[in-house]
Amino acid sequence: MSGGLTQRDSAATAHLARLVAARICHDLSGPLGGLGAALGEADADPSALELARDAGLVLRQRLALLRAAWGGEPAPLTQAALRDLAGGLPNAPRLHFEFDDLEDAAFAPAAGPLVATALILAAESLPGGGMLAMAGKPAGAVVLTIAGPRAAWPVGLGAMLASEAVAREAIADLAGPAGLRTLPAPMIALLAREAGVRAALLLAVRPEQAPPLLLDFAGIAAV
Repeated sequence: MSGGLTQRDSAATAHLARLVAARICHDLSGPLGGLGAALGEADADPSALELARDAGLVLRQRLALLRAAWGGEPAPLTQAALRDLAGGLPNAPRLHFEFDDLEDAAFAPAAGPLVATALILAAESLPGGGMLAMAGKPAGAVVLTIAGPRAAWPVGLGAMLASEAVAREAIADLAGPAGLRTLPAPMIALLAREAGVRAALLLAVRPEQAPPLLLDFAGIAAV
């Protein structure tokens, strides 16, 4: 098709849309199930209302995180908002967040989806819990580091960040529950290219550490 999407491009776009929709449904199903169960017990056990309130808070934070990452309505992201979004990560109770070395300024709206997706990617790269830190300037270079007993970026992340073709090929290969879990890696690569952000893995300070993730927002328009 001249001047438009090829059949292959259309199929890839539809595949990505299905993956994102399935991932959002998966990430919301836990807190939604908890909320429904608690409300179902409320008549017989008034203390279940407290559980319902807790589940409702988790659901609100999870929804805010997913909306910021893949909701399609970018907005300026302050450090305070970043901390609130981090609370919506599925394994947030097992994570320690360090944002104090991040300059107290808002990320540009176009950077918001990339930053939120970076949070999701970093949290999933800490399956055993640990520390997630972000430092730098929202209008310039930001470095995201992870540390923990099983801290490790997804295999091939560096190649995805370096090549759009590799990232798209990785998305084409995603399928099933395992595919949903690994979706944030190629997504962050594509979001970085779309926003004009340089993204790369740096050298680790020590061999046993996961390499820091660099996101250079210098080319994005200010808030």
